[in-house]
Amino acid sequence: MNFVQFDEDVNASHLAQACISEGKVTPKRFPRHWCGSGIKDSQVISELIPRGNLILTSDLRFAEDWIEFVPDAHPGIAIIGLDEDDVRTATTHIIQSILAAFKADVPGWHLANWRNSIVIIRPRYIDIGHCESRKLVQDDFIDRQSADWIKRLSSKLDANSSRSTIC
Repeated sequence: MNFVQFDEDVNASHLAQACISEGKVTPKRFPRHWCGSGIKDSQVISELIPRGNLILTSDLRFAEDWIEFVPDAHPGIAIIGLDEDDVRTATTHIIQSILAAFKADVPGWHLANWRNSIVIIRPRYIDIGHCESRKLVQDDFIDRQSADWIKRLSSKLDANSSRSTIC
């Protein structure tokens, strides 16, 4: 993976700069002409998925609400969010800290094949699924405290990436 496409809700310059500083991926900022335009996520999906880059968002309902627009074969969607019982607002700084903790735990995250996976990354767990016939299918719910969580995540990413070679 060389590029990560930011959705509007994570389109902060400090997140992009963190990616650039790490040097593992190149962030693609949300298209400027769409910022604040009220563009629907269905349009975002149909425009951004064909570009072939993992989509990064903090909209926890991004895939669930718009799954009928997500093709079975896609470059991947990573959703970063707070645990369900966390009362804080998921600011881009909090999202950055959750993402940094994930990257520290999974040093090869940028080499993984995210194709066809829809992954929700939270501080305590990972929820991984895929799209099948315009429906969201949950593949695994992974507790990040379990000893084998990284192996399970890797296995599910590999399985999903082999679902289809067309994207």
